[in-house]
Amino acid sequence: MPLGKEEETALQRLVSEGRLTADQAGAVRHAFAAAPVKQFGWLAEAGGYAGGALMAVGALLLLGTAWNDLGYLAKVAILVGVAAVMVVAATAFAGAAGMRATAGARGRAASGLLALASVPLAAAALVAADSQVDVHQPTYAMLTGLGASIVAMSVRSSPFSVICTGLWSAGAVSVTLVDLADAEALGTGLALVAAGVVWIVLSFASLIGPRALGLLIGGALAIIGGQVPLFGSAPSVWAYGLTGATAAACFVFYRSTRATVMLFGAVVGVTLAVPELVYDVTDGGLGPAVIVLITGVVLVLASLLALRLRSTAPVSAQEEGVAA
Repeated sequence: MPLGKEEETALQRLVSEGRLTADQAGAVRHAFAAAPVKQFGWLAEAGGYAGGALMAVGALLLLGTAWNDLGYLAKVAILVGVAAVMVVAATAFAGAAGMRATAGARGRAASGLLALASVPLAAAALVAADSQVDVHQPTYAMLTGLGASIVAMSVRSSPFSVICTGLWSAGAVSVTLVDLADAEALGTGLALVAAGVVWIVLSFASLIGPRALGLLIGGALAIIGGQVPLFGSAPSVWAYGLTGATAAACFVFYRSTRATVMLFGAVVGVTLAVPELVYDVTDGGLGPAVIVLITGVVLVLASLLALRLRSTAPVSAQEEGVAA
């Protein structure tokens, strides 16, 4: 696989800077030229995702057409069976190397199928709870889906499995609080913020990977949680207060870790919180056009600050390792 234009330019720059000799650069070109070209890995990966999704949809369609003719035990068995087929397919994609050791498209496809197995398992929990006339079926389904996705992510992490777990986290927190505790918007928002903090801490501890994606999901959960009180009866100060606090925390995290995604979360949080603060302080006296104008100004200023912080930030040890 020959070097691309960008890679060749970078290699020549390293030679001109004296960091590599001409012989070393030639050895790099030779190594890349001898590497096999993988042309169809993405196709197998896409097939794995599509196949898993089709299995889940097919099971739901089957249950939909024959719902009244099947007993609860048969419904649960079919859904668990679909999940088992997904796990077997994931194992087949991983091959002899095993789920954890398989890299590239095969590993990502295996991880995606494992994560998708959480959908029929959650549906099975919903049906099983419904058979007992339990009023908390949504909670059981959400917690089952979350648990299954966490197991899948721990066995073989990939961007798809991390996103899947993030979605289950948001659903489980929201549904469980409303279903079991009859929580209002403020309680749900605080819980989502707490869930976001957990995601950020686990990502910084390298327990969730890719780390940048875990941080992005954690920041999104926290910012969304901060905005949720707007849809309830709590004073609006809770919304922009929580969102502003999240933005400040993202700035602090960025100053200590240099994780760019935290800077992005800070910009989004400030852009949301400041116009809401202005609207609340003026008691809604400013028209929509003025609020939109203020939002644009805040976004520009926050983005400029973020760019300045980014340009003056020293390169972290992790970034140096990646660059090397």
